[in-house]
This record gives sequence, structure tokens and C-alpha cells, in this order.
Amino acid sequence: MIDPTAVIRRPSNLYGEISIGPRTKIAAGVDAGDCTIGADCKLQAGSFVAPGTVIGDRVFVGPGATICNDRDPHAVGEWTPQPVTIGDDASIGACAVIHGGVTIGAGAVIDATSNVIRDVPAGGRVRAPQSTYEEPARCVS
Repeated sequence: MIDPTAVIRRPSNLYGEISIGPRTKIAAGVDAGDCTIGADCKLQAGSFVAPGTVIGDRVFVGPGATICNDRDPHAVGEWTPQPVTIGDDASIGACAVIHGGVTIGAGAVIDATSNVIRDVPAGGRVRAPQSTYEEPARCVS
């Protein structure tokens, strides 16, 4: 069920048994289905939410973030989905990847471009390795 106060920008790909809470904002290009998204959330453009994911209230999901439901992806054969759970008031940065089976605790912060493979406790923070600027190499003659 999609709450009538939710705002959904098109084009978005929302499919299956999806629940979207009151006042949640879904940007264009979001791909989500067979999942639960709480109240007052914001999912930015290009984010992906795999089936089985449960997102709490007041969660921010940055542009291009990917929430997976499989730790061992393969093209052929059977597999068992491993859904992700994200607690209330968590923040997922741009282009972060949350792997299947992970739980993100309430109020946790996942920095942009982080690759999360383990549970994050409530109030925890995952920092991505930061790129650094280096001066161009100088030719010595």
C-alpha cells in the first residue's frame, strides 16, 4: 500500500507488494519492490531497494545507493534472499552499497560510497575510504 501523502516522482519503478509510509518522498529513477519503506523517508534519484528490504521511519537514502538482498550473486540456480533492515533515523549516503542480510541500526550513518558487508549498530558510522588529491608528477630532466 502506498500512503496517499507519499510523493512519488516519475519515472520510478515501484513494483510488487510495496508499502510506502506517510509523507515519504521517492525521487525519479528509484527502483524498489516487494519492500517496506516507513514514514517521512527520502529516497534520492537512482537508488535501488531490493525485495524484502525493510526501511524504518525518517530514513534518508542518497542518490545511487544500492540495497541488495544477496551475498552470493549468481545468474543460474536457486538462491535464498537475505533482506536488509534499516532502522529509524538512519542515513545512507550517495552510491553506498548495503549487502544482503545486513542490519543498519537506528540513527546509523553510512557515508557516501561505503561498502557495507556487516551489521552496523544503532548510532554507528561507516566511513568510506576517502580519495585524496595528489600533485601531478614533475618531470626532472
